[in-house]
Amino acid sequence: MVILGEVLVVGVSALVVCSAIFWAWSAIKQRLLRGPDEALGQPPEVP
Repeated sequence: MVILGEVLVVGVSALVVCSAIFWAWSAIKQRLLRGPDEALGQPPEVP
């Protein structure tokens, strides 16, 4: 039972880390794509 608990904790923590990396990458990608438009003075495109 202890091994099962450790596996569960590792799996949940890995899932949290992956989701955090995915969220950060999405935010960075949006900022990079939106950067040149703001630099040119154009309003950012709304999806």
